[in-house]
Amino acid sequence: MYLMSHRGRGDSPYQRGRGRYPRRPGIGAGYRGHGPPRNPKREREFEKRVFSEEVQQEVDNLFNKKFSFDPNPKDNPRYLLPSADLLFSGEHFTLEKLASLKLELNIVKDKLNDKDPELWHDHTRRTNKAGLIVKNIRRQYHVEMCTQAWAKFHEILCMFPSICNTNTDDAFYSVHLCEAPGGFIGSLNHYIRARTSTKPWKWRGLTLNPYNESNDLGEMVDDDRFILETIEKWSFGLDNTGNVMRWKNILSLERQVKEETTRVDLVSADGSRDCQDNPNQQELRVSQLHYCESMAAMRLLSPGGSFILKLFTLFESQTLCLLYLLACSFGQLHLFKPSTSKAGNSEVYLVCLKFHGIDTFSEWHLQKLESAYTLQDHDKSIFPLSSLSSDFITSAKQAAEIFSGYQRDQIESNLRLFTVFTKPQQQFLSDVQLFAVESYDKRCSMKYIQDSLRILPDLFLDGIKLSVMALLRPDSKCSRQKNQDSLNDRRKQKLMSWHELHEIPTTSDESISNTIKRPRLEESGDYSEVSKSLLRSMGHQEGEGLGPSGEGRSEPVIPQTQQWGMGLGYEQGTISSEDTEEDIRWLKMGDSKSEMRSLFGDALHSVLNSRFCYCDTLQEMTEARSSAKVLLFTNREPMIHRCARDYPFYAFHLLSPPHSIPVEGLALGEIDTLLNFSSKISQSVIESKEVVHFLDLSHDPSGFSDYLCWKLPSAQGYGIRRTEMSGAVSSGRDTTRTVSLLLEQPVDLLLDEDLEQIYKECLSHSQVDLVIGDCACEPGSLMVYLRGHEEKRARQYFLVQIIIALHCLKKGGVFICRIYDIMTRATAGLIYFLHTVFSDICIVKPALSEPLSSERYLFCKGLQDVNRCKLFLLQELNKDINKTKESDPSKDILEIYPVHRLFQKEFFQFITLSNERLSKNRLEAIKQIERLFYLEGGRETFRPSDLTAVCKIALERAQIPLIL
Repeated sequence: MYLMSHRGRGDSPYQRGRGRYPRRPGIGAGYRGHGPPRNPKREREFEKRVFSEEVQQEVDNLFNKKFSFDPNPKDNPRYLLPSADLLFSGEHFTLEKLASLKLELNIVKDKLNDKDPELWHDHTRRTNKAGLIVKNIRRQYHVEMCTQAWAKFHEILCMFPSICNTNTDDAFYSVHLCEAPGGFIGSLNHYIRARTSTKPWKWRGLTLNPYNESNDLGEMVDDDRFILETIEKWSFGLDNTGNVMRWKNILSLERQVKEETTRVDLVSADGSRDCQDNPNQQELRVSQLHYCESMAAMRLLSPGGSFILKLFTLFESQTLCLLYLLACSFGQLHLFKPSTSKAGNSEVYLVCLKFHGIDTFSEWHLQKLESAYTLQDHDKSIFPLSSLSSDFITSAKQAAEIFSGYQRDQIESNLRLFTVFTKPQQQFLSDVQLFAVESYDKRCSMKYIQDSLRILPDLFLDGIKLSVMALLRPDSKCSRQKNQDSLNDRRKQKLMSWHELHEIPTTSDESISNTIKRPRLEESGDYSEVSKSLLRSMGHQEGEGLGPSGEGRSEPVIPQTQQWGMGLGYEQGTISSEDTEEDIRWLKMGDSKSEMRSLFGDALHSVLNSRFCYCDTLQEMTEARSSAKVLLFTNREPMIHRCARDYPFYAFHLLSPPHSIPVEGLALGEIDTLLNFSSKISQSVIESKEVVHFLDLSHDPSGFSDYLCWKLPSAQGYGIRRTEMSGAVSSGRDTTRTVSLLLEQPVDLLLDEDLEQIYKECLSHSQVDLVIGDCACEPGSLMVYLRGHEEKRARQYFLVQIIIALHCLKKGGVFICRIYDIMTRATAGLIYFLHTVFSDICIVKPALSEPLSSERYLFCKGLQDVNRCKLFLLQELNKDINKTKESDPSKDILEIYPVHRLFQKEFFQFITLSNERLSKNRLEAIKQIERLFYLEGGRETFRPSDLTAVCKIALERAQIPLIL
């Protein structure tokens, strides 16, 4: 796992010297660092304030939302577990009282379904009686990781001081489940250090790994700044996901904890799941998560330890049985809703004290309980209703009624104030908020602690900017956007198909003009009456020019139906690369001393989140890949015919006779026109009086070689035959005089034996000036039809071609490689390696590349001296990948460099901006081609001259003749 801390190395995005964080935001020049800044005038004014009895009573109620289960029921000295045979033996049950309470609450909650989320959030923020507490803590005490979770946990610790006894110097060990971003940990540290500086304390956290691309962003808190700085203290389990609902991860965590301590005093679990689309079933949605958190806690805790679990409503049999299980396992059970927990939500914390110990369970009980530790909801109830104590059921009903009443009353109050919020009501609420701040300080005995007592003494994490992505991305856009639509609107959208959401007609009688909302044309060729009416409403007179002084065009624009299919006003010269010279972003060489570290875990079946792409863009791409018909292999041929006049890539596939250079070679020519690499190589070779040598790793013969042989007639090339590309179509061009094979027999690049054979053969030849790589592992352009798996399939091919290139290239040489998505840590790590050995790199997407594919070209120039030790590590990494495939196909490489290396600002922005730009372009291409695909009968059949014209324009831009 993570063996080394990088704190204090000077390369973290949070280092004070880099100006990421001020040491004390908002502190004046007179601050000396010996305590919180004082504002005597404000304090004197506050002390003079006298609050009414109504205000004081309101605040007292705010801080006393607590319910305790009787630790000494009448019928038993403590609750007892039923027989193991009864566990998971019956169906889930419903209690009439609890069902009635759930219905009453949901009726009130349904009144919010049509509310605008942004307006409602602003309103509830104003009406939050504890709304000023967190701001005051942050301003007055400058606590570490000051989030709302920090304030809630601090209040829990102060309400139940037996959780952590600070009157002794006994060592204290805590484990925090589902903890991101880390507010509980920061709060516990402050609680301990504000009372004693000598008590030993260690902690470990387990949460969904924000850097594991298989974790669904909707299921986790995407705030990683504290995690990044304390990465060595976090456990992400055997699969590297950090999923608490996988038993193997809990066993792995248990082993790590036992290596560090013999006693665990506290386990906290603050987990939840995204329930925005169905808030009425929140309790059912999180019930299995709560069960897994509870079982993990009892597995980890020592006798006498404490467990804090976040629950929601208390209506379902799953929650009722879990409460009973914990009541049988702990000496005391308390339900507590902190004042800083928003009163309008269902959140309530279960505080379990005095754990009896896991040894009190029989072996048969443990086996039955652990068998239900799964990702899926269990279809059986933990206990039958008849086995639950009557006193316990009575207490559970009372608790459910009390806490649902708190929530129901607050929602109804907010609804009333949403309509009418008078000045007296505002003044009363303001007094409550001010008195709540004073009460929180007194009840929690708030104190300031010195920097040296913080978890991260050299940094100041203030609890506001939570994400590395928000810090490093130039537009400061958050990685996850909140829903801007009401619940009713979201439900309507959920019923719509992808095509409907993007206004893509899927029937032949709908035309593309309807979809893109252009004015319809009448038979006369003029604009419709609707358009004329709009012009008249703007004051336009026939024969006069548009504009305030009549300076605009006086004649109406005559719409023309053109053969190019690109829309009104299209000119032949507008076909261009997706990238221009101004779009290219260069990345200068980085630190070549960066350490490499390989990390293996469960293979990614799909990429659900990425540090290197905005989540909204990634989600749109995922939806498009699963819904667009043009990405189906069976639709490839009709799609090509319908899009050939609009996209030159497809026009070249249909050109007859075919162009003598295949389309991938033409794409390389377009890159050459953009970056002028061939001329620079030729010039350097002429100066040294040598011949240009290149190595083509795609396949023999390939379009890349065809282009280079045409562009550099005197060049000498080498190539290989790849077994996985045996279905590739030959270009038909004779390149045998200038391109020779390194090996006679076909090779598999991924096999260690074949790769070593290529090394030896490369070393026997003179070093080359240029290496062309191709990460495609299928003949032709089939990679586009892998539906999101292109990056996974191509990654190892990318690795081995980097190794070959570094063996063969001269110093100052050029490496060009066709790659695919860069969404994962592993692929980004390979590019980071190239970033440390080449003077400049860039990523380009030619217009003559597959528009539906994620393919792009990585261009690296100026090879520097390569550390042979690093090259050896790359070779060993490939061997490890092959060994892992043989021993456990479910595992794969996840990291090549530690994540903090990939978050260096220049590199991070280079990858992110490239991904964002190319992904958006690809999305638009998918939607446009999907529209064209459904235009069956809606467009005239193209003529050969149409294709020739499209190809000619593209070739003119690439400066390649149409016929060679």
